[in-house]
Amino acid sequence: VWYMGYASVGEVVETGKAVKGIKGGDIVACSAPHQEENVINAEDAVVLPKDIPPEKGILLTNLITAYNGIMDTHINLGDVVVISGLGVLGQLLVQMARMSGAHKVYGIDMIEKRRAAALENGCDRVFDPSEQDVEIRRLTGNRGADKVIEASGNAKALNEAIRIAAPDTTVTALAWYQGAMADVNLSEEFHHNRIGIKQSQTGAVDPSFSNLWNYGRRVEACIEILRHLKTDNLMDRFPYEDIAHAYKVIDKDPGQVIQVMFTY
Repeated sequence: VWYMGYASVGEVVETGKAVKGIKGGDIVACSAPHQEENVINAEDAVVLPKDIPPEKGILLTNLITAYNGIMDTHINLGDVVVISGLGVLGQLLVQMARMSGAHKVYGIDMIEKRRAAALENGCDRVFDPSEQDVEIRRLTGNRGADKVIEASGNAKALNEAIRIAAPDTTVTALAWYQGAMADVNLSEEFHHNRIGIKQSQTGAVDPSFSNLWNYGRRVEACIEILRHLKTDNLMDRFPYEDIAHAYKVIDKDPGQVIQVMFTY
């Protein structure tokens, strides 16, 4: 069985007798497929505070993934940070890089709608790599970016991330890469500049502090971060009856949307 989607927000209509801390009428976020009703375990539901709009709660699952990427990247006050890939994850990363103390945040994406949103969300400058050189070295006195987070899943973008990173730094690869990635070139800058690549994903963080930052604490942090995120330029609503059209737009014309939201 194949289920569509994995992020849902809805109102609790019924709870089991043993459930504590969640009651009917609560608005909860959870990982569940697109459908009108879901039956989930209480520990898998995150109650949204009343001051957080339900629409923002849809981003919680992706926000936790992006937050792990920020933690794995160890941004320092004053850093120059580059975010490659300005989809949903990239838009969240841009804003959290700012929160983390980045001095400059640059974004890379080929889709104009994403670049425009990233500028509104805190990027100092954005680049379309299909139309222009990504001039990070020129902008940093040939030093390169202190931190690069690659969130596009594209092999050429990973090569570009390696190229623009400062020597002896580590690229955070937050994307899911498909296949053997035969186009990734591990010569040139990767070799001479001693660039590291760290895979970051939703299930874990750097073991050096994972004892302090378990999943529950990261969820609490992300709930607070949701309050401060700009998301109104990310969301596109579709009624559930138009789900086939929405998926067609995502597949055939991805430049029209960033985050698709279904309403029931």
